[in-house]
Amino acid sequence: MATRSRVWGTPRGEPFVAALAVPLTLAVRTLFRVRVLGAGRVPSGPVLLAANHLSYLDPLVAAVVLYRLGRTVRFLAASELFSKPLVGWVLRRAGQIPVVRGAGVEAMAAPACRALERGQTVLVYPEGTIPPPGHRPPARRGAGVLALRTSAPIIPVAMWGMEPRGRGLGRVPIRRPAAVVFGQALDLAAWRGRQEDEAAQHVSDLMLASVRDLLPRAQALAAGRVEDSA
Repeated sequence: MATRSRVWGTPRGEPFVAALAVPLTLAVRTLFRVRVLGAGRVPSGPVLLAANHLSYLDPLVAAVVLYRLGRTVRFLAASELFSKPLVGWVLRRAGQIPVVRGAGVEAMAAPACRALERGQTVLVYPEGTIPPPGHRPPARRGAGVLALRTSAPIIPVAMWGMEPRGRGLGRVPIRRPAAVVFGQALDLAAWRGRQEDEAAQHVSDLMLASVRDLLPRAQALAAGRVEDSA
């Protein structure tokens, strides 16, 4: 994993996350050769990241990249994962945010907003799911609701190369080229203060479109056609 954007530090006050970072970093480096672009666009203080979702591996990559930027990320994750014996224990100890399907947007937005108010980094997937290969599902309104309820900067993030490929052991990547590209903060000035469904959906659409606009650059970065840069 390479970046020249800043010195990567260690978040303080999170001993469990710090302990978890060692095996996670080892696993990510075994599975992928991750290149990072635009890391200098991640500001200090609270930030809401909007990313595409490729597989159950891309959160691990995002967590390691952000940890090495000095940030501990809070993911919005399906509540079913929190009931799994080992995975659920790790998610709870790491302070991740459960999303209960069918519980409404408020149940998702409230804990995420509290994390942002505490100056933390929150990552949301506007698609709300891992889409099948080749599918481009529309954005879900919840991401827009969250974006309009916080004054934190909203940064689009494009992930590339972490999707499953092949069958059986072929689905497990070994040193596969991958990329993480951080975009410019979104300008939501025209939508601030609005909470109606139409505004939230528009903002969610904008978040997802901004992520997808970065995907060609992420693909080129993974292929080595773009230099790592701030």
